[in-house]
Amino acid sequence: MLPEIVFAGVGVLIILLAIPLLLRRVPRNDWYGLRTEKTMHGPEQVWYDANHDAGLGLCAVGILTLAAALCGVLLFHRALLAAAITAAVLLVSSTAELFRVLRRHGKH
Repeated sequence: MLPEIVFAGVGVLIILLAIPLLLRRVPRNDWYGLRTEKTMHGPEQVWYDANHDAGLGLCAVGILTLAAALCGVLLFHRALLAAAITAAVLLVSSTAELFRVLRRHGKH
């Protein structure tokens, strides 16, 4: 049961980290947000637009992670299998989201 709680907590944490990006509350900085050549050195609106888009993706990754953790508990009743499925969902969805956002807002 502990792995599911941990993964569910990770999903919630990812959602919470996405909210300030979604609300365009994070000013340009060196440690939090989507930092590419365009976002760091372009017009300030580029920073907010790119991070809003990244926040949407992060929120989706968090929801998928949380859903996978909860489904793992309810459907499989095996902690190790549920944790493995949740980890796979987290890895695949976050990697896909990273490529999507970088393709859209990366160096061009």
